Order: sequence, then C-alpha cells, then structure tokens
Amino acid sequence: MPPMETPKLRVFVHENQTFTSFNASSLPATIPPIPRPWNPNLKSNSSSDNIKDALTTQWAYETRPWFPLVASNPHFDRAVFSCLNHLLYSLPIESTLDGRYILRGDVRREWQSLEQKLLWCSQRLAVNMHFPWYGQAPRPPKDYGYLRPQVDAKLAKKVAMRSHDAFLGISALCTYFIMAHRYRPHNDSPTWTSLLINDPQCPILSAWVMELSRTFVGDLTDVVPRNGMIINGAYSLAWDTDVIMFEHFKVLIWVYWPPDIPGNKTWKRYIPSAEDLAGATCATSASPDLQNNDAWGAT
Repeated sequence: MPPMETPKLRVFVHENQTFTSFNASSLPATIPPIPRPWNPNLKSNSSSDNIKDALTTQWAYETRPWFPLVASNPHFDRAVFSCLNHLLYSLPIESTLDGRYILRGDVRREWQSLEQKLLWCSQRLAVNMHFPWYGQAPRPPKDYGYLRPQVDAKLAKKVAMRSHDAFLGISALCTYFIMAHRYRPHNDSPTWTSLLINDPQCPILSAWVMELSRTFVGDLTDVVPRNGMIINGAYSLAWDTDVIMFEHFKVLIWVYWPPDIPGNKTWKRYIPSAEDLAGATCATSASPDLQNNDAWGAT
C-alpha cells in the first residue's frame, strides 16, 4: 500500500490576521469576533446560547464541542426529517381558541416526536462515551417555544423557525456521539445503530435508525458539509483530542495565530513557516479581493 500523502498546510491572511488549515480551501464566509479566553474559575466563556449563531462557523469553545458538527447545508427531504422541510413562509400556523397562534397541530406533534427520538439517541449513545467536562448540550427545540401559543401569527412563525433551527443543534450532538463510536470503538462493542435498535429500555425501529444513518446526522463522509471551527492558536482546548477525531472525518478546521503571542504546542502542526507567511502575505497584498476565497502559502 502506498504511503498516505501528507496534507498540505494552507495559509490565509485576512485583515492582517493569519489563519492556517490542512483541509479548507478558503476562509469561512464570515469570521466572528475573537472571543475572550476560557476562564476555568468562572467555568464560562463568551459562546452564544443562541442557536442562530451555531448555524455558521464559530470559534472553538470549551463548552460547545458539538458546534463544528452542525450541518451547513442540511437536507430535510428524507423521511426522518421531512417534518422540518419548511421555510419561514411555509410554516403552517393555526389559531387557538383564545385567539392566539401556534404551529399547526399535526406538524407540532411530528416535531415533538422527532425531538424526543433525537434526545433519546444522544442520551443512549453518550453512555460510557467521552464528553468534555465543561461541555454543554444544546438547548432542545421545545425551549425555543414551538409548543407555546403566541400573540400573533408572525411571532408564532418566528418562534417556530427558531425551534426548527434548534433541531440542528441536537442533531449535531447526536453526530458527535456517533462519530465518537466510530472513531473510538470499544472492544466487541456493538455499532451505534445496534445500540439504538436493541436498547432494552426503549428500542427504536430499525428502519428509522437506518434512515437516520443516511441523513446529515449519521453520514460522516465529506458529502455532508459541516460548519467546522476556528481555533485560537494561543490556547489549548480541554477536548483537543476531539480535534484529531474531527480531522479524521474531514471536518473543516482553521487555526488563528494572534500576533506577538506564542502559539500553544497543541497546534504545532498548524504553525506556518516564515516562508509560508511571506508567501501568503505577498499573495494577499497583490490580490486583496481574494483574501476570503483563495488559499495562499500551501507547502
């Protein structure tokens, strides 16, 4: 078998900020503001609790190891997620007896059933699996209000859409544990699909589980694009071993190198050489309009 080709390190310079990546051909369309570092005393950072923010590429946060796995272009046309196949304008809203508005009953019940199944999948797949100490699960869709009536139809649609987006959060957590099962299998351990189908407490129909495996939740190939993450190269992560797992499954990773701050040794593979930086800077200076689109300094 021929030796595996070593991936090329790509260097990007944008607004005098330097980023490197082994598997991205460009920078994210939008780079969020640099967050404050993790504070172990406060056990907090500046990660957003708004699911809308999680729908685009974010920085790597101690509390959100599932952020990178959010599908960036999910398809809801398969049976498992067909009930989510709505845009804001197409969400069906009905009025209540007291004159308020809520997601139509049949769709509401389908969403509730799907939410319960995905949460159960995450809970079952998490048993005996690694999850970062400070990691926080995404808020479930019901927390965003689709089960509660609203004062007008427009607000009911907005609330339902936020709940709709929240399904991508709990789906990403499922993906995290599926990925962990695939990447770190225990000796003689069953597959993740078998765990769900044969669970003694609450087995899930095999047809549903197999269909889930073909969606953006269970399909771990690069056919399913995910948001990936930006790592601040000055700091390590409590879940830095997960980054290796993400690399294995081709999740996009960028490392940002702040000026005049030593890089953390955890990311030493991503440190660009002086030649890389010179080439990237020169290329960017010559073609400023390409800063967000082209990779420079590939070695």
